[in-house]
Amino acid sequence: MGRAHQLLLSAALLLPVAALAISTLSAPMPACRLQVIPDYDLKFAYQAVLQPSPGCREDDVLRVRKSSTTSVKRNGARYQPIKPDGTALYGGQYSWRLGKRVFGVPTSELWIINSWRWEYWDPEVWNPRTQQKGRWAAGEVLRDLVYAFSHDLRTPLLANGMNMRSALAGAYGELPAEYRANLQNGLAANETLLALADQLLLVAKYESGENAQDDTQSVNLRDLVVSVLSDLKPRAQAKALTFDTALSGVTVQGRKHDLRRAVQNLLDNAVKFSPPDGTVWVTLSAEYDEAVLTVRDQGRGVSAEQQARLFQRFRGSGAGSGSGLGLYLTRRIAEAHGGSVRYHRRADARSEFTLTLPRGTP
Repeated sequence: MGRAHQLLLSAALLLPVAALAISTLSAPMPACRLQVIPDYDLKFAYQAVLQPSPGCREDDVLRVRKSSTTSVKRNGARYQPIKPDGTALYGGQYSWRLGKRVFGVPTSELWIINSWRWEYWDPEVWNPRTQQKGRWAAGEVLRDLVYAFSHDLRTPLLANGMNMRSALAGAYGELPAEYRANLQNGLAANETLLALADQLLLVAKYESGENAQDDTQSVNLRDLVVSVLSDLKPRAQAKALTFDTALSGVTVQGRKHDLRRAVQNLLDNAVKFSPPDGTVWVTLSAEYDEAVLTVRDQGRGVSAEQQARLFQRFRGSGAGSGSGLGLYLTRRIAEAHGGSVRYHRRADARSEFTLTLPRGTP
């Protein structure tokens, strides 16, 4: 139990770091920027894949360089350029050219240690030192922080969950009722943190534009909804909830894992905020060229003040609350598939969410 508590406490202390990183991503991003994706990781160093963001045009060319915290600091700057060779000299700095059709970075230079970072020259970023636009900007540093946090958190959480389940199953003998209750609470907290780690990874993916590179497929939305409802059945039974469903066979084109996340977020909220012995109504239908999923529960609904920020990151408390990422992700996933999600507070003050997706190719 001591190890479980230590792990959960450590994760709780790290959550504000991830929240700060992911919230900073909400700042407007330039259309064309540098994406840095670790490809081969040796813990102290990694080989990077460098690519322009999806917003870059075919003829856009970025200037990129490696910088280090260990280089000699000038003018009080924290990061200084590493000088690979004289051929990369550009504007008094050492760099290479990178575009969708141009890759001037030598393969041998793609390795980078953890005290270094990749940067690109962004003429639109304000430079307070020169009081002009144009400065070196970090290549997706905050996104990489979220990736590292989420990946590093998952492994110990999975191991911790396995140990707690073993203890509950009797691996260490019969446990007092108080110990079992503590283990069950710890396991629930463990699952919450795992879900948050998954959400952070998906948010980083959508913020960086990497989702646009994933292949789409034909997705049977009815089968997907039925699968999510099956996963939520134990939680619904614990509250004596009833699922009232009317599901038509509807197929959409999209990314199955992401669509499942969007559906799961809506149904998970309905279960979470429904009162005991309540009912959750789930309907799926084809309306002209759209697939329409509606989730209605008997919770107390969302106030008018909160509705304006319901689909934003880290919104206020109330129906739809939690990590503050679930409904935001649902909106981003819906929009990426050419659809939308909306909220309606019914006359009886109950909540109704509607997810709409095109039945054709997004």
